[in-house]
Amino acid sequence: MLPAPAMVASVAPSPRANIYDPSQLILSFHREVKIAEEAEEVKVHLPAATQTLRGATPGMRAVLRSLVADGARQDELADLLLSLDGQVSLAGLYYRIEQWKAWKVLRYTLADRERRLLTIEPMSPKFQLKAGPIEPDAGYALSRFAFCRRLRNQIVLESPLCHARVLLEGDAGAALIGALALPRSARELSSHAGLPEDIALTAVSLLAQLSLAVPANEDGTTQEDHDDTLQQWNFHDLLFHSRSRVGRHDYPFGANYRFFGKIPSQPAVKPQMSGDVVGLYRPDLDALMQHDLPFTHVLETRRSVRDYADPPISLQQIGEFLYRTARVRYLIEPFSSPGMIYQASSRPYPGGGAGYELELYLTVNTCDGLPSGIYHYDPLEHQLCRLAPRNAHVEALLDGASISAARLCVPQVLITFAARFQRMGWKYDGMAYAATLKNVGVMYQTMYLVATAMAIAPCGLGSGNSDLLAQAAGLDYLKESSVGEFMLGSRAS
Repeated sequence: MLPAPAMVASVAPSPRANIYDPSQLILSFHREVKIAEEAEEVKVHLPAATQTLRGATPGMRAVLRSLVADGARQDELADLLLSLDGQVSLAGLYYRIEQWKAWKVLRYTLADRERRLLTIEPMSPKFQLKAGPIEPDAGYALSRFAFCRRLRNQIVLESPLCHARVLLEGDAGAALIGALALPRSARELSSHAGLPEDIALTAVSLLAQLSLAVPANEDGTTQEDHDDTLQQWNFHDLLFHSRSRVGRHDYPFGANYRFFGKIPSQPAVKPQMSGDVVGLYRPDLDALMQHDLPFTHVLETRRSVRDYADPPISLQQIGEFLYRTARVRYLIEPFSSPGMIYQASSRPYPGGGAGYELELYLTVNTCDGLPSGIYHYDPLEHQLCRLAPRNAHVEALLDGASISAARLCVPQVLITFAARFQRMGWKYDGMAYAATLKNVGVMYQTMYLVATAMAIAPCGLGSGNSDLLAQAAGLDYLKESSVGEFMLGSRAS
C-alpha cells in the first residue's frame, strides 16, 4: 500500500537543505582518454583498455568529441545526440555514461552561469560522487589534510583522505578554496567569493563529500579536531603514506626507469671524497662462519646499549664492523643480467633494486687508533676518507645524537646514513624515498645483529639534523643528506 501524501512530505529533506543535482555538472573525459574515429567504428582509448563502439552514429561521435574536448552537461549531450540522430532512444547514451562513470574515466566540472570553478578528476577505483545535503548556514572549512600545488600548469587541490583531485579553474576556483581557509557557511561563501548561492551550496557539498571540506563548529574547530584517529596523524605522514603506496592515486609508480636515456644514472659507488685515507681491518669471514655466535643467540640478545666501557671502541673493531655490514662485495655492470640497466653492487645487507644509495659518515668522538673527526666510508676499497678534524660540526653532530638518545650518553662513534636520492629516483617513481627508509631499517637491523655478535654497543636513533650533516661533509642537501643515525661504542662484559 502506497503511503499517503502527508507521510511522504514528512520524510522529505528540509527545504533549507541543498542536495546538488549531478546532472548540472559538466561531464568530460579524463585527460588520458583519446578517441580514434574510423568508417565503421570509434575506438575509445582509455587509460587501461580500449573500448570499441561499432556502428557509432553521427550523434554518438559528436558526443565523444565533446567529452574529449570541453565536455557538456548530460542533458546537453542528449540534445546533441538527438539533433544529429533524430528521434532515437537515449538509453544507449545513458548506458555509456554510467559505464564510463563506473570505469572512473569521467571528470565532473562545476560552473556558474559564466565560468568554470572546479573540476573533479577521479584518482582511484574507490572514487564515488554521491549527493549530500548541506545547510546554507552550516559552517565548513578546508580539511587540514587538504593541500594545493601546481600540476601541468594548473592549481590542484588534493588530500590523502580523498580519492580524487580537484582542478581549480582560474581565479574563481582559487578564490573559492581560499575562502574556506576560515570556517564559512555556504551563504557566507557565496558573498565572499561572489558566487550564486546555489553554486556555493553545490561547491561545499562536493568538497564535503570528498573530505576536502569538513564541518566546523562555532569555536573554529572542525570535525577532524575531535576525531581520535585523525588527531594522531600528522599532515605530512598521512600524505607520505598515501602517495608512497598504490590505491589512492593514479600517479606514475614503481620501477619505471623514468630518466633512462635522459639523465645518466649515478655510479654504484660514490667517488672517493678525500685522499687522506685510513685503511681498515678485514676480518676472516671463514673463521667467523666457524666460530661466530649462533644466529638465534644474536637475534634474541640484541638490544640497544647506551653504556660504554673503557677503553673505547677500537679502529680494528670499526673495520670489522663496517666490513661485515656495509662493504661492496662486487660490482654489477649495466646489462650484465636481465633487467639490470644501471650499475649496481652486492653488499651484506639487502637493498632495493641493488641500488645501495646509502652512504655512511662516521663522526668520531673517541676511538682507539682513530683521531676524532668526520670520515666517509669507502665501501669498495674498505677504507675511511678523512673529511675534517674535530670541529664545531663534530661537536654539534655528537650533541644532536646525545639529545636523540635522551641525554643518556654521548656516542663514541656516530654513524650517519646519508642517501644519494637520485640513485633511487632515477629508477623508482612515487616510492623512491619510501624505499630508502626501508633500506635504512634494513641497515639498522644488520648493524644491530653484527654489533651484538661482536659484543660492542649498538643503538639506532630516531632523528637527526640533515642540514647539519650536509654542512659538515660539504653535501648538497637535495642530492645527498642524512636519513638515519646509529651509535656505536665499546661494551662492558
